[in-house]
Amino acid sequence: PPTPPGRLPVVPYALYDVPQRQERRLGVIDFAEFGHLYVIGTPRSGRTQVLRTVAGSIATTLTAEQVHLYCVDSSGGGLAALSALPHCGAVVSRHDTERLERLLHRLSTELTRRQRLLSEHDCASWTELRGKLSRARRPAHLMLLIDGWDSLSGLLDDYDGGRLYGEVVRLLREGVAVGMHVIATSERLLLAGRLGAHNDKRLLLRQAEAGDYFHVGLSRDRLPTHVPEGRAWHAPSGLETQIALLPGPEETEEDFAGTPARVPEQAEALRRIAREAARRDGDIPADRRPFPIAELPGSLTFQQAAERLPAESGRPLWALVGLGGDDAGPVGFDFAAEGGAFVVAGPPRSGRTTALASMAVSLLMGGTSLVVLTPRESQLRRLAAHDLARVLTDADPSAADVEEALEATGGRPTVLVVDDAELLANCAADKVLRRVLASGRDRGQALLVGCTAEATGNLGWVGQLKRVRRGLLTSPKSIVEGELIGCRMSGEQVRMSLPPGRAWTAGPHGGPLAVQVPLTVLGEG
Repeated sequence: PPTPPGRLPVVPYALYDVPQRQERRLGVIDFAEFGHLYVIGTPRSGRTQVLRTVAGSIATTLTAEQVHLYCVDSSGGGLAALSALPHCGAVVSRHDTERLERLLHRLSTELTRRQRLLSEHDCASWTELRGKLSRARRPAHLMLLIDGWDSLSGLLDDYDGGRLYGEVVRLLREGVAVGMHVIATSERLLLAGRLGAHNDKRLLLRQAEAGDYFHVGLSRDRLPTHVPEGRAWHAPSGLETQIALLPGPEETEEDFAGTPARVPEQAEALRRIAREAARRDGDIPADRRPFPIAELPGSLTFQQAAERLPAESGRPLWALVGLGGDDAGPVGFDFAAEGGAFVVAGPPRSGRTTALASMAVSLLMGGTSLVVLTPRESQLRRLAAHDLARVLTDADPSAADVEEALEATGGRPTVLVVDDAELLANCAADKVLRRVLASGRDRGQALLVGCTAEATGNLGWVGQLKRVRRGLLTSPKSIVEGELIGCRMSGEQVRMSLPPGRAWTAGPHGGPLAVQVPLTVLGEG
């Protein structure tokens, strides 16, 4: 029969053995009735393959606007091939805790948004809501695949007082009603434990202990002597199940010339499915596809970052901070609109000067004049080669020299850049720097400062920087440093091992946002 409006076609993934009826039937996922599923088994029993099969079957059966996939790979990297599917918004490793936090936070936000949507349309289920809306407005079902809950749970439980663990529990408790589903694999932990109460649907693959089969109603005298890979029992029905493998390319005549059948390589099968799905779904608009949770680049040059800048960023007083956010797009700071000062705080050799150089070059590209104070040797002194930059190299520049440099800009929008500001805590130009910090924005002037976080506790103009609450932390040492950039940081974020060039700034909603700062090396001329 035709599928009712809003209801998705079923997704096959296994074969059920039904001895009471002397028949075998297709095991499917019907999103109108499906909740969550725990896949439990010993290593090499086929746990990861269940997730691969489900994802590949979804991509074959349904479009990228009907189902969105997100994956947490906490096992051996077996879900990496799923990232090629147009349905997949992210495959996140448990070792990338910054990205994992972004994913779970975004899913929690999406859950809240969907609950409001359900309430606004007076619907009791996601299928009912989809049937009520036109095809162009039907929201997708969303599925979170977690491979290796045993190793992931400890990390989530310890992270920020269990906040991330609580977000997973909320997905399990409230997600089904708004079309959000979880399939998680585990060795034994999901047989019971705290998450066991939130879902009673399980697939039991090969178990290490015979007593574990009691969860699906198998007594010892009914246990098979050998359980092959991919063989499982479904709870609570107790049906014996064989997980399907993804098909390979079309068979040729040579394949039937007496040679034994070859099991398709599953990663390659997923890539083939991804290519076919991408061709089929090529005309789906971006707003109907899964929202991305992009991985930040491990390294980045200024030229690579500049190529991604939108045209509107090339304006005076706009500076590039780096790439960040869920789409790993350009993150900038507008001195004219967001505030007249920005602090880059961090210990020596933490990338502080590189961040200042990146922001300075982007300011010059937008037509902003620079006055640069460098009390010690710094690559920022090379900015003197640019017509719009004036560099003062004195260890303690006088107020008159700084005033003269500012007046020489001729009223053009200007940013006063100070590197190693802790060396100028009690400088002769204190009064000028205080004035730019307090009211320079009214005259088209702003302040960009690099210093240690401890320096903001000093007296003088440097001590006023702690009130700015706009900035970048290149290597925070305590959670209180989050106050410098205007957000609360957790202990885990402070202790997090970040790659070179990674730093923290305040996101659009007030939380800490990781950014990759471009490696910017200034030339001699």
